[in-house]
Amino acid sequence: MARLEGNCSSPFAEISRLTNYQYSASRLYHHWHHNLNWRLCHDPLTQEEKDYINDWVRQRRLPNGAIRWSVLQKDMEQMFLRLHNTNKIKNYWRSNQNRISRTATTTAVMTNPAPSLPSSHVSIPVSFLVNDNSTTSPSPTVLSPIPQTSRSSVPFIMEPNFTPEPQFNVPYGMRPFF
Repeated sequence: MARLEGNCSSPFAEISRLTNYQYSASRLYHHWHHNLNWRLCHDPLTQEEKDYINDWVRQRRLPNGAIRWSVLQKDMEQMFLRLHNTNKIKNYWRSNQNRISRTATTTAVMTNPAPSLPSSHVSIPVSFLVNDNSTTSPSPTVLSPIPQTSRSSVPFIMEPNFTPEPQFNVPYGMRPFF
């Protein structure tokens, strides 16, 4: 970004001033670094880059658990000659961690099923369920589930005077100011 004239220490503060403060300097800064920077690579991460992110975080995570994403971004740029947005790198790593934890939870549930009831457990017959056999005395062993018609006959209750507003026509936040 070319240096602008003026006494401002930041070019984003100068642009903010030139636009009559329609956009804050920090908003302009983030928009530049996440969207407009011509050096940014908007392609998806390759498998090599994903592996590098996982290894880098495993080796260089700070003792308090913090991760220096800007340092990782610069290291990736030197290694792969492609500058990726720090948000893209963070989003990949966090979604990967969530996927790993979900898989671990699912595996733990599958390998450790719920304990079975002891042999001394006595099941109590439930006679208040719907019985499709219209007999005078319901038999607990021949009970069937509640028919679908009784569930679908319950009306869907919606707030009065509620009309959903479509979200797809919302204008983009950073409109050009020229």
